[in-house]
Amino acid sequence: VNVYNARLGANYTILDSKYYKLSAQQTTIPQGDITSAPVTINFTGLTELDIDASYLLPITIDQVSGGMSVLNGSKSICYIVRRSSAITTAVSLKNNYFEVPGFDAGSPTADVVNNIKQLTYEAIIRVNNFKTDEFPKKDIATIMGIEQYCLFRIGDAGFPLQQLQFSSPGENKFPNADTGKLLQPSEWYHVAVTYDTEAKTAAIYVDGKLQSTIEDYGTGEPINLGKQTRGKDFMFKIGHSYGEPEDMTRQLDGEICEVRIWNVIRSQEEIYKNMYDVDPQTTGLKAYWKFNEGKGDIAKDYTENGNDAKAYAKAIWPEGIEVTQKNKE
Repeated sequence: VNVYNARLGANYTILDSKYYKLSAQQTTIPQGDITSAPVTINFTGLTELDIDASYLLPITIDQVSGGMSVLNGSKSICYIVRRSSAITTAVSLKNNYFEVPGFDAGSPTADVVNNIKQLTYEAIIRVNNFKTDEFPKKDIATIMGIEQYCLFRIGDAGFPLQQLQFSSPGENKFPNADTGKLLQPSEWYHVAVTYDTEAKTAAIYVDGKLQSTIEDYGTGEPINLGKQTRGKDFMFKIGHSYGEPEDMTRQLDGEICEVRIWNVIRSQEEIYKNMYDVDPQTTGLKAYWKFNEGKGDIAKDYTENGNDAKAYAKAIWPEGIEVTQKNKE
């Protein structure tokens, strides 16, 4: 460990032996073969480690026999073990979604998300299954928004099921289909979309990095997320967008947290810096559901507007959530 730290200018601590076990202390290359049976390392109890602390485990060929030797540069393999978790609570959206009663027509708090000329949506998501045997024809996983109006989702009819898409008023959809932009199952992502209705520009970010952008986009009209009067299918929802509540072909089969609505365009730097947490008093933040309750069916709105979100069905809060932090050098 000292040699490794000196060579790389690092300051790793050796991983305690209680967290790993070798399947064998020695192995043999049989005569006539060029490889031995593998020696595996079984790691256990890593959730006991301090979050964001890094540990080093060097595995070294200590001695060889039979007239063989080992190249010095290939003598050791070093494993870096780091429990990195910015967030440890999220809600499951499998067969469920959240509504915001405060955005309904007639609600006195709906105007806080109306007449939005600059919009930013943000969320942290993990999709466990994009398509299942239960819903073999599924082609959409909804993140948040309003169907056929202002919707942030993954997939669409005739569009890659694992690619982010934004749809603005007038069913203006972007970006174009691109199989190089697919999200992977079981991986945590921070996703964001910005839409300037007056400049007619939009951009999508993944983990704080620009993924897609477009100009001369949209109708130019401001966004009204509250007081929609076109019926239940066209209300703002988190994790569902259209159809009867029991129709879950458009839901997000995974977990979500850190859901935010802004009436300003967040810069790439701001998005990257505040992926995992943001001050609820930040200018332009109009709704902020952390989904850190860990129980119950209500997600608190952390802004002063108080538009709490309510689960359609009994909310499930999975244990063992560890959202990997990707913006810490």
